[in-house]
Amino acid sequence: MGFSYLTPGVRAVLTRDVDGIDLGLISIGPAKAGSVINAPPTLLEILIRRGVASLLEEDKIGSEEILKRIWLENRAPSELRELPKDFYVRASCPWSVASRGMPRP
Repeated sequence: MGFSYLTPGVRAVLTRDVDGIDLGLISIGPAKAGSVINAPPTLLEILIRRGVASLLEEDKIGSEEILKRIWLENRAPSELRELPKDFYVRASCPWSVASRGMPRP
């Protein structure tokens, strides 16, 4: 199983067996449920929403980290820091996909 993509990936685990998914530059499988994959955040959001993968617990961003970022933003709005590209998928925020106009399953 391999991903060939230039964007840094996020680790996740497959929640079901995959015969093979070919998305052009990116392909998955065949792979068994429980296999750990590394995928670009935008692709991983889709896989999670479709029930094909889930984030590893140790890679999730918890509510404490989210609250810390909100506090820092409110404290010094002129010193905003850029969020990592994988922030929303790792935070498992339901609005991350919806905010881009993607349909919910």
